[in-house]
Amino acid sequence: MLERKYVLYYALIIYGLLQFAGIVFQTMYFCVIDINLASLALTVVADLEYAGEVLAFLVELAVVVNYIVFLRQARADSARQDTDRLALVARYGIASFCCFQLYLFATVGFCYVNAGVEPIVSVGFYTALYCLQQLFPIAYIQIQLGMKWSISIAREKVRDAPTVIIMSGAKTSLGKLSSMQS
Repeated sequence: MLERKYVLYYALIIYGLLQFAGIVFQTMYFCVIDINLASLALTVVADLEYAGEVLAFLVELAVVVNYIVFLRQARADSARQDTDRLALVARYGIASFCCFQLYLFATVGFCYVNAGVEPIVSVGFYTALYCLQQLFPIAYIQIQLGMKWSISIAREKVRDAPTVIIMSGAKTSLGKLSSMQS
């Protein structure tokens, strides 16, 4: 049985093998003379691309599920002191995933609309789809910069908080006051 911590490694290896196989079949498409073999190679390349995209989506989805599980555990276990910044990363990671998936959907939609000679949608929808496709990378970068900013603010709060010493029996614990109150 697969161990949970190695699943992402295996997914990356499978993704790399899919990409390598795609390169092999693409090279075969350009090098063969037989039209039937070239058509088969092109079909295999397209199928490998779909499989790679599905695998990448599933890996991203697994990461988001791990973020959500972490946030629920961090909320339930409020005694842990190191969860503030990790919770920020998890929240912004979920927002980044949503933004990136919307970007991919807008890109696929824009490519689908551009595939035909004759436009299949109205000019307004085409323009809106184009704007979304161009603006989602900016939104993604803003989410990432917001995460960095929030982490730096959280780091300053912990650094500026007064240090307290808690003595309980024979154990002595040093910690920041702000992280123990949350």
